[in-house]
Amino acid sequence: MTYPFYNFFSIGPPNGDTGCQNPCINQCGVNANCNPRRHIAVCTCPAGYNGDALIQCHPVRTEVSNYQINSCSTC
Repeated sequence: MTYPFYNFFSIGPPNGDTGCQNPCINQCGVNANCNPRRHIAVCTCPAGYNGDALIQCHPVRTEVSNYQINSCSTC
């Protein structure tokens, strides 16, 4: 007997069984990615972000110099 594949967003087979449920719904913080693994939500911050993926991921800040380099070589 073979069993059809139902993804997380499936409405289920015709017999009313809802199949697997998406474990990622409302589980991760703002800007976080969620990957279901073995029916559990795994939250991570995407590349270029850091923070607590269960609460909020923030863009990584880079240091910016407050001075300009003088391009005049004869000054």
